[in-house]
Amino acid sequence: MTRAGYRVRQMLAALRPRPDSRGLRRASELLPPAQWRLFQALPAAEQAHALRVLHRLEHQGEQNADLLAAALLHDVGKSLQPISALERALVVLVGRLAPQLRRRWGSAGANGWRRGFVVAQQHPAWGAELLAKTGASPALIELVRLHQTEPDEAASGEDSRRLRALQTADDWS
Repeated sequence: MTRAGYRVRQMLAALRPRPDSRGLRRASELLPPAQWRLFQALPAAEQAHALRVLHRLEHQGEQNADLLAAALLHDVGKSLQPISALERALVVLVGRLAPQLRRRWGSAGANGWRRGFVVAQQHPAWGAELLAKTGASPALIELVRLHQTEPDEAASGEDSRRLRALQTADDWS
């Protein structure tokens, strides 16, 4: 499937979010209660996306608890400022065509027409802060905080491999 085709399918799926019950059961098994509550605070479209990321990582044989939790919670910062499917589509489109504009617009306040850009850029830091308050492991917090960084800006070794695995699963889920 082409990247454009994938993005169209992703946008259509966001219009009819349906986290499946088997995936929700699996998520509740993986996450401690405080993190499970954070997951439940995500909009249905974000929960469905997170479950697809989890499924992709487990299908690839990943078993690290922090990585699997990061699959479920990498977008938890978005629960603070949920964005619509239209805002998400605009952010993706601008990010593809003019990434420098996306970054610039993402550094403003989270209101008005730039709100989606701010949420897209700031949600990793917001999510890391939320997870720190739950007593999450430093590795989980870092995976969430770095999940949208360029690979060369990330940690080295096994941490870097896990981050790349999360980013790849996120990009294609």
